[in-house]
This record gives sequence, C-alpha cells and structure tokens, in this order.
Amino acid sequence: MELIHRYLKTAHLEFETVDNGEECLNLITANPLKYDLILMDIHMPLMSGLEATEQIRRINPKIPIIALTAGVTQDEQDKCLACGMNALLIKPFDALSLATILNKYLK
Repeated sequence: MELIHRYLKTAHLEFETVDNGEECLNLITANPLKYDLILMDIHMPLMSGLEATEQIRRINPKIPIIALTAGVTQDEQDKCLACGMNALLIKPFDALSLATILNKYLK
C-alpha cells in the first residue's frame, strides 16, 4: 500500500483507502458516481475483493476495478475477471506498472 499511496500523492490524485471489501461497497453504495477507479485487494477481511466487486457491478457497472493481488494462479486471475474486474496488478509491482494501469483506465 505504501507504494500506491506514494505514487497517487506524487501524481496529485485524490484517493481514499478502506480496510475491507464491505467498507468499499459502502462508499460506492453511498455515492455510486463519485469514484473514477477502484484498486481492489482481492484478499480482504469481512468481504473479499471478489465479492465486493460483484456487488459493486450491480451498482456501477462502468467503474474500472483493478485487482491487487500477490502470487495469483491462473484460476484466481480468471475469477477476478469473471466477477467483473477489468485488470490485475500483481504484487510486487513497480510505479511504472501502476502508472500504466492508471493511465489506461483514467481517461
């Protein structure tokens, strides 16, 4: 998370962080069009990123959701895309990989 926060601050992007998928879902439910993109850890407490994504897709089907994950198998990658995520950013990643994803989806 430290790399992401540093990059987003350096890029002068506004962002919010949450501790679990339920908090993310609550933010989107409260204001479905406020956010331009979600960076979603798939392994979170209370509600996984996969489950949160499926529910967010019912509220806002167009918001880009990028999975953040470490050591993901092909099956897990397929599950991320099947639940509605747009792309995956596999940890550890560097600032260039993050910038490339953000540039692609924040137009």
